[in-house]
Amino acid sequence: GHDVTAIDNDESVLTEISNIYDVMSICANGAECESLKEANVSDCDLFIAVTGSDESNMLSCFMAKKLGAKHTFARVRNPEYNTSLSFMRQHLELDASINPELMVAREIYNILKFPSAIKVETFSSRNLEMVDVKLKANSALDGIVLSELREKYNSQVLVCAVQRADEV
Repeated sequence: GHDVTAIDNDESVLTEISNIYDVMSICANGAECESLKEANVSDCDLFIAVTGSDESNMLSCFMAKKLGAKHTFARVRNPEYNTSLSFMRQHLELDASINPELMVAREIYNILKFPSAIKVETFSSRNLEMVDVKLKANSALDGIVLSELREKYNSQVLVCAVQRADEV
């Protein structure tokens, strides 16, 4: 239900995308002002830049924002940018930056850290984690009174909810 425009400087990529998806395509450099104007970026709700160049992604997002795009997301993969990313996001007016490899690494870390977790959600700049765990009958936590949990395991744990069968 959304109008999508793909910009790429490789015609064969655009042909493939246009054949698979119902999108408009523009063969151009996505970091050029005229290309962004042709794509009508001023009416854009979400501009996503995912080229192989972090710098090009950030520059095209900056230009799109200046031309009127409401929200911009840039793929930034280079770990060298991790320390200055919040500065760049603020000054380049990026709404978000995405690093797929870092996201996968964090998911793998969570699996290794909480091997029995069904789901791990991270909040507050990775200072708070919510872990969904299904306890097995022989688990060390099975049968422990919740008020004794912190004392017994000497940890900062807050149990938010307990689900037994269909009851929470």
